[in-house]
Amino acid sequence: DLRSSLGPSISPVISFIKENNHQNHESWRISMEKKKVDELMKDFYQEYQEDPSGWSFWMSPPPESDKFYEAYIIHGDEAFFLKLDSIFSPNPVGIGTKLEIERDQLVKDLPDFGYRKFSRKEVEKFLKNIPKPEDYKSKSKFFQALKSSQNKMIEKALDKNPTRFEPIEEPGELAAIGPYSSESPLDYVSEKQKQLRKDLSKKLNEIINREYPGYY
Repeated sequence: DLRSSLGPSISPVISFIKENNHQNHESWRISMEKKKVDELMKDFYQEYQEDPSGWSFWMSPPPESDKFYEAYIIHGDEAFFLKLDSIFSPNPVGIGTKLEIERDQLVKDLPDFGYRKFSRKEVEKFLKNIPKPEDYKSKSKFFQALKSSQNKMIEKALDKNPTRFEPIEEPGELAAIGPYSSESPLDYVSEKQKQLRKDLSKKLNEIINREYPGYY
């Protein structure tokens, strides 16, 4: 489906969309302290609602010196940085903070990450352009056409600007969150950021050992 074609989702993002869709948020001050993943995702949600443009979302495998996954949610020269025990669990154990990002650290630009809604008419156009197996003489030809159709669908979806998270109201509407990148967004890591990685990993280990004694 369109949502999965834009990329996988991290469950805390979805959870806080559902919990906070109908709430109004007053202006808030960014906290630089280390927080558990659910608290940090609340901060992300609030900041995104104030300005949904210019975000990118990166999920990285554990670095060589570590065993925890990393997530960067970048906006301008700041990022929410998270250490997670898993990106596959519906309720990952994690901790994170805000950190500063230098523009020359970023490997490349991504299309804006965010929430996009599509009307029933737009969804019908997407579905109409999906190829049918019976129209192709071989499986390979069909899968080539399917891949091309999916790429065009994603390109078309990303033409829309991200908007604030809001509930689907009309029958036939569809919402998608993405895109995501499954690599590190940083061309290099500063010494300060390396130390932060170590500190967060140590803290996450402590949380797991204290709160989830049978984890391993």
